[in-house]
Amino acid sequence: MFSLFGTSFLKQETTVDESALQNLDLIGLYFSALWCGPCRYFTPQLSKFYQQVNQDRKKFEIFFVSKDHNKEEFLSYYKHMPFLSIPFDD
Repeated sequence: MFSLFGTSFLKQETTVDESALQNLDLIGLYFSALWCGPCRYFTPQLSKFYQQVNQDRKKFEIFFVSKDHNKEEFLSYYKHMPFLSIPFDD
C-alpha cells in the first residue's frame, strides 16, 4: 500500500521501511515548506493533533511532502515534525 510513496521513509534522522507502517487506520499527505508562512503556523497544530490521536495506539500516519527549495530548508523545517517524511531527494 505505501509503496506508492516509496519503500523507505524518514523518521527524523532514521530511515524506516514499509513494515513500520502496519495496522494504520489512516494516512495523510502534508505538502508544506519552510518558506510558507501559513504552513509554519499550521504545522505545530497538526503535530499536536498527530500526537494526541496516536497517544494510545499508532493509528494515523502523516507523510510530510516537502515543497522546500533545497535540502537544507527541508531539514531545518522537518526537524520540528513528529511524523514521517518522504526523503527530500525523492
